[in-house]
Amino acid sequence: MRALVTLLLPVVAGCAGAPTSCPATEAPRAEVLSAVGAGPTAQAAADAARAAVAAQVASALEARLEVSQAEVDGQGTQAVRQVVRTRARFDRAELIEVAALPACEGMPHRAHAVLDRARARDALTPEWQAAHDRLQAALARGAQAADSDGPAFTVAWGAARSAYDDAEAAAAPLVVIAGAPAALAEDRQAFRALQGRAEAVRAAHPVTLALDGLEADLQAPVGQALVRGLTALGLPAAPGATCEAGLLLRPQATVTCDRSPLGPRCRLGLQGSVTRCDGRPVAPLDLVGTKLAAVHPRSDDRARATLLEKTAAADLAGPLADALAAVLPVEAP
Repeated sequence: MRALVTLLLPVVAGCAGAPTSCPATEAPRAEVLSAVGAGPTAQAAADAARAAVAAQVASALEARLEVSQAEVDGQGTQAVRQVVRTRARFDRAELIEVAALPACEGMPHRAHAVLDRARARDALTPEWQAAHDRLQAALARGAQAADSDGPAFTVAWGAARSAYDDAEAAAAPLVVIAGAPAALAEDRQAFRALQGRAEAVRAAHPVTLALDGLEADLQAPVGQALVRGLTALGLPAAPGATCEAGLLLRPQATVTCDRSPLGPRCRLGLQGSVTRCDGRPVAPLDLVGTKLAAVHPRSDDRARATLLEKTAAADLAGPLADALAAVLPVEAP
């Protein structure tokens, strides 16, 4: 028999199909989250009630993330994007107290679960406070490195971004259960300032694409995919014959064709290098994970043409971010 979960309403309705009503329970109170659960055993009823309270918190977490993302998208700037890696779940079951309720016809086992907001705040705050302290230290290091060269700032920014994610994750259940910690707004403002510096660093590193080393029919599709991927990372990019400022990306692309059970198959491998315009090395470019393939039942030429179409439409932002993350403050969108 599947457990039946009923959220607490001002008056709990009568049991389905029962000639008598279930005993009334107390009305919802602002200082607690509560739910009633029923099941074939006392333990099943307690588990159902506890799960229903956790589901209320999870639902509020999910709604908060959706609203937060909508607000950020509405402002249209990556600098204020809030990255929250918390999944919409609440796994602190020990904070939820459960008491048995009188049975009613058709529901021999019922339980009432309660999450006290004040008690939850006291239990969750130390975890958030520790994450907040780590974030403050990381933000301070990021501010100190803000005027240094790209790699030094990139390391500090990456650490601050990771600490910010952790602090937001720790704050999320606090926000929906007991209200936002007092320092949360200040943390977000400081991190957004650091994000603004990261945007400035990216804007100061335009990328020139040297496509002359590619086969003629590869230049347009590879160049198109690279420009789109780099632009998504906040790096201005365009093909060019000369590199005057910023970075020079020189891709290497190879197309290999063979036979598959479905017909001629062509695959593309994309690698290369990134240097500064003066020739100083920056990072190797290994996009082997983005290998693209196309098959045509009869024609090698058609398979190659389809491969070029797929290449032009490929999303390279993630692999490019992985290749450049050690030297520039980039992240995949």
